[in-house]
Amino acid sequence: MTEKQFLTPLPILDEHNVYRQVHIQDLHPKERDHPERYPKPSHFKPDPDGLSVYWNQHIDPEGVYNIIGLSYKANKTEFKDPANFFVFSIPVLYLRAVEGISDVSHSPRYIGNPAPIGSPNIYSHASIVYSDDEEIRLKLSDYCKSNHASCHCKIDFSIVEKKVQELRQRLDNTIYHRLPED
Repeated sequence: MTEKQFLTPLPILDEHNVYRQVHIQDLHPKERDHPERYPKPSHFKPDPDGLSVYWNQHIDPEGVYNIIGLSYKANKTEFKDPANFFVFSIPVLYLRAVEGISDVSHSPRYIGNPAPIGSPNIYSHASIVYSDDEEIRLKLSDYCKSNHASCHCKIDFSIVEKKVQELRQRLDNTIYHRLPED
């Protein structure tokens, strides 16, 4: 795959889902067993380019946790801990029905070939495009809480931790750092 092919966005269909990672650093240790209290509206505050999510047609929840574990914390050279995150699956059809959301689009993140350690390429990256609006953030939070059983992606962290450690040992020689060869 070339850089141009990697960066060419594909159409996201209504029947697809996107995954949103939610940092739970402020969650009291006793509450970690209660993900139904998450996500909070603040977890849906978009960047200027939109809210970053992962498209389920190109990644599964384990892959999302792998990317989290291969990414550095902001302004540090220390890896994020995947166990400090929840991942929620949200239907694209629902998102497109929310007033104020203008688009759900594929927006691959390409850093390099190979991508530097701590900043993996993310082919599955997508954006939910909307202006920062408390009402929209509240709707997204409420949707995930009301549909917790289908939205919260439960994961065996022992499997994730083993895989992340294996990937970290490979440095920049992973599927998240190098473009696939044709």
